[in-house]
Amino acid sequence: MTSQFLKYCLALALMLYMPLILQSCRQARKPNSKHSDTYLKQRVEQIYDSVFGFYNKLDSMDRAGVSYPDDMEWPQFDRLYCSEDWNRQLDAMSAVEEQNEGTYFYDLSYWLGGTSFDTLSYTGVEVIDQTGDTATVSFVLCNGGMRLPMLLNMTYERGDWYIDEMTSNWNNTTDYDHITWKHAMRRFAETNGAERE
Repeated sequence: MTSQFLKYCLALALMLYMPLILQSCRQARKPNSKHSDTYLKQRVEQIYDSVFGFYNKLDSMDRAGVSYPDDMEWPQFDRLYCSEDWNRQLDAMSAVEEQNEGTYFYDLSYWLGGTSFDTLSYTGVEVIDQTGDTATVSFVLCNGGMRLPMLLNMTYERGDWYIDEMTSNWNNTTDYDHITWKHAMRRFAETNGAERE
């Protein structure tokens, strides 16, 4: 009789609390919440609008033959838009570069998808997955005529979404290198600059 009574109580509790549990799950992904796909897509667009806006301004200055001001501040995009763990790996990688003169991580930029830049843009921002405080977003980075598929692993920390990993040519559909950047930074630091992948 005791186990039958416990089963009855459990079933009753589930029936009473299930609507509240379901309502709370629905509210966690409201379209206006920071954990919605809509907000996450807007956040990635905000990040790349900022990065590309800066570099496109430089490109316009170059085309017009205007020199950069001596006191021009270069934004620290990694600090602004990447996770704390990304920045720890970046600092470790930078320390190896400083300690080993002539040893460089890569001669291209993960923000630009190359060593130089022409008109920068992006297309096709899509949230592939979002679970709790982690998400995966894909898009195509356009640098002049180059189109580079990008995959971002995002993490929610400090009250917003930050890039925790970038993968260039993530689906191997182009001739460009497939690079998982934070992983490569970690490997570079661990091997004192001997390896990247």
